[in-house]
Amino acid sequence: MADKKEIRSIDDIPSLNELIDKNVQKAHKLARIGKTAMEINSILETKSSIVKNCLFKNFVYLEDSDKMLIDNACYRYLAIGIGTLSFSIGVNLGLGRITKGKIYNYNRLWRWGFRTILLTAPLLVFSDYAYSAYTRVSLYLEDKYSERVKEYMKTEDPLSLNPKFYQENPDFKQKAS
Repeated sequence: MADKKEIRSIDDIPSLNELIDKNVQKAHKLARIGKTAMEINSILETKSSIVKNCLFKNFVYLEDSDKMLIDNACYRYLAIGIGTLSFSIGVNLGLGRITKGKIYNYNRLWRWGFRTILLTAPLLVFSDYAYSAYTRVSLYLEDKYSERVKEYMKTEDPLSLNPKFYQENPDFKQKAS
């Protein structure tokens, strides 16, 4: 399983199918109890939103490896997005030079349509990649922290979310018990 080895990048996370299968197994457990499909969907969505909300509000308490994973994923999205956008704009602006001026012989509507496709197609491909990668990271974090968030909601102790919190963050003072 991915929890046993250190996860540094999005490539180290289990596949999207594995993460979805875990959610399906949770739904099957609820179905065996006797819950309806509407109730199962409501329960899973509520748990998901609670975990996401808690992780967003308490980002400082996450494990350092998970913070690095999120940072690396954000930089990766940003780099690919800027590269895609600059490629699209560069090809679009250089279209006259690439076609040696023949593009200007076409009707204005045809030129506009062709340039629009050149500009938007790479961005659509990138947005699909970014959305699937975001889904993968968020499902991984939900799966990893779901039980920890339940414990944190009861105790509000950072050690519930990250057992090594005070070792990783020596500037935080531990509460006296």
